[in-house]
Amino acid sequence: MHRRPFLTVAVLGLLLLAGCAGIGSSPATTSDYPETVSITDERIDRHAAALNDTSFTTVLAITQAGDTSSRIEYQIDPAAQRYLQHSMNSFANTTVYTAGNWTQQRFQYGNQTRVSQSDQAVNVTSARRGVEPIATYVSPNATFERNGTHTFDGDEVMAYETAGTDALRQSFRNSTGANTTVTDFSGTVAVDDRGRIRQFTGEFEYTQGDQTITTTLTATVSQLNDTDVEEPGWISN
Repeated sequence: MHRRPFLTVAVLGLLLLAGCAGIGSSPATTSDYPETVSITDERIDRHAAALNDTSFTTVLAITQAGDTSSRIEYQIDPAAQRYLQHSMNSFANTTVYTAGNWTQQRFQYGNQTRVSQSDQAVNVTSARRGVEPIATYVSPNATFERNGTHTFDGDEVMAYETAGTDALRQSFRNSTGANTTVTDFSGTVAVDDRGRIRQFTGEFEYTQGDQTITTTLTATVSQLNDTDVEEPGWISN
């Protein structure tokens, strides 16, 4: 039996346990963006700080052979003190809803559903750092080169690209399993003029024996100042 190589969601799982965006007087120009960026701890810190007191939605997903194998979504609405976190994988779906100091959780497995109160509130700090798993795979020394602006979710962003397995952390390349090799990688990251990572797409190509498998990691940060978290219909009073 072949072992399917995949991007582990262990780091995403750890996140589960574990300032308002201003409008400039004029749109950013190409010269306002650096020619290169890297996914460093400093960049993740800057990204998280720029989401303080701002509503937003962050989604991370891993797909293999066209199927989503893991997905985490955070909806953060600090003004209303409402927060929603939904995670799914091949095992189960879990949704956590926090309103003020009160939290409920829904766990779905097969045809079973369980709703209960929880003392594990949605971790807003982890949500603001929701793109951090990217840094688990991408080396902080990898250089993403500027490749033009486009519009994402109504905002201008600058796209940066990199390619080749040298852009990946050696620790990740060494952890893919026996007889499995990462043979190619391409990554695109889109950053807005406040340094927030708005989009990331990384495509990883593996070989295992005579098989070639492609896995994609995507991350988006959207609905800035426009995420309204409603109470889910499954909430029990």
